[in-house]
Amino acid sequence: MEKIPVSAFLLLVALSYTLAKDTTVKPGAKKDTKDPQLKLPQTLSRGWGDQLIWTQTYEEALYKSKT
Repeated sequence: MEKIPVSAFLLLVALSYTLAKDTTVKPGAKKDTKDPQLKLPQTLSRGWGDQLIWTQTYEEALYKSKT
């Protein structure tokens, strides 16, 4: 008998949370788009080797070595 009121309460909480969430897009908000500039990955260097650009995959390194 106690399962029905508890279930109803949880359903009410979940429903109110869903309805209270702000799902509208604000008029001044910018849409997420990719930057036209190429961003370099953050390096771990501390002053030396700042000009090094590391690759993420072996295939990418092979392509860069050929070009």
